[in-house]
Order: sequence, then structure tokens, then C-alpha cells
Amino acid sequence: MKTYAITIPDDVAAILDKAIASGAYASVDEMILNGIILADDASSAGEHLDKDWLRKELQIGVDQLDRGEGVDGPTFMAGLLERAEQKAVAARQTT
Repeated sequence: MKTYAITIPDDVAAILDKAIASGAYASVDEMILNGIILADDASSAGEHLDKDWLRKELQIGVDQLDRGEGVDGPTFMAGLLERAEQKAVAARQTT
């Protein structure tokens, strides 16, 4: 097993601490490992990505923003992290 030392911003550390305190993850190591696995899965899925579909989906998002239907970055990231945590909890429950 290899060991890495990383430095993370305080706001990201707060997210890690909150997830561990809530019981969603047992440790920082577990949360980071899960994130790496999710990123690898997403990367692998990107190899088979339909670029025409992606362009259409991006245009839908642009149109929504033009209509004022967007959310700010922190709100979006909070929702994204919440969904990732839910998936991680579900994955742990099936193993």
C-alpha cells in the first residue's frame, strides 16, 4: 500500500469533517478512496460518452441559465456532494 500526504482547503476539510461526524464515512481515508473510485468510474464512462448527447445536454443547461433557472456554485456543489454521499452509503450497504 502506498501513502500520500495531501493538503486540502479549509472549506473542503469542513465537508470531510461533516461527512465523518454524520457517520456517512468512517474516516477521511474512506471518503477520499470513495471519491477516487467515483472519479475513476466517471472517467471510464467518459470514454464511451456520446458527444452529440453531451452537446444537447449542455445546450439545455445554457438555455436554463439564460432563463434565470441556474443555482450558484456553492449550492450546486453542496447538492452534488450530498448525492455522492448518498451513493456511497448505498454502495456500502450492498457490500
